[in-house]
Amino acid sequence: MRYVRWIALVLLLTLTTAALGQGRPQVPPTPQPTELTSKAIQSKLDSLQASPDLEESVRTEASEILSKALEQAQRAESLAAEAEQFRNMAAAAQTQLKAIQNEANAQPEKPETIPQDATLQQVEQSLAQATSDLATARQTLTDLQAEEARRLDRRAAIPEQISSARKRLGDLQAEPVIQAREGESASSLEARQLLRRATELEIQREIESLEAELASYDARRDLLPAKRDQARQRVSLIESQVNVLQAAAKERREAEAQLAAQEAMRQKTEAARQHPVLQAYAEETAERATDRVSGQRGATRVDEATSEASKVQAEMSLWRSQFASIQRRLDAAGLN
Repeated sequence: MRYVRWIALVLLLTLTTAALGQGRPQVPPTPQPTELTSKAIQSKLDSLQASPDLEESVRTEASEILSKALEQAQRAESLAAEAEQFRNMAAAAQTQLKAIQNEANAQPEKPETIPQDATLQQVEQSLAQATSDLATARQTLTDLQAEEARRLDRRAAIPEQISSARKRLGDLQAEPVIQAREGESASSLEARQLLRRATELEIQREIESLEAELASYDARRDLLPAKRDQARQRVSLIESQVNVLQAAAKERREAEAQLAAQEAMRQKTEAARQHPVLQAYAEETAERATDRVSGQRGATRVDEATSEASKVQAEMSLWRSQFASIQRRLDAAGLN
């Protein structure tokens, strides 16, 4: 009997508990706040715009707020990447400085020697490459010199920027918690709260980036002068190489012009032996070539002499052909 009463009591308690549970209002679970990343906010914005249950005015208002939150999140991510880059540069500064010092202590580089059998074309190709390298090296040196002035300006500006950002962050955090306005939709309220959080994160990342930038300049204080000295040495080395190549090219151009003049003199002698009609033209040709060799003052005039010699050879061949034709006709007519 006692056992039956016990079972009845348990059943009664169970039914009472269930009835009380059914009478209480069901509280919906609190939604998890959206992650403060551009990807998460973009997903939130896409869902909002695709929702068929929202009024158009609500959709438009919430979308505009979420778009601003997205911009803030993207800016925060960009600033975080900048801060990481500054930290990496600071961490690598000592290794880079040591490498530059070791290179400076090694045997100094000298301009490459030009092989004696190198042709004019090969020398000119090397000269063009060296000239391009020299322009690049000079630009690098100019950039490093400008970097020093830029860093001085940034060092002066960063502390004030950090102070301003901290004030903005403090003012934002002191504002009241965002509450729902009368008649405001849940979507608009959530969007405004998300914008507040994204703005706060963006300011925090700005402060971190500025602090990392300042620390990076301190860590790389000795690296910039070392890079600048290295760039100067490279400019000097390439300038010497360019001078060597220019001298080699000039020497080979003069040699080619001399050969052209000798060939013109040979043609003059050959023409004089063939017939007096060609002698005056051959003498003029030889004088031209000789003048260009003796008056050589630059690569342009040497090239003109070489080109003129080629024209002379072509014209001499034409004259020989014409002279032979005239000679045959004279012989056929019995004239001299």
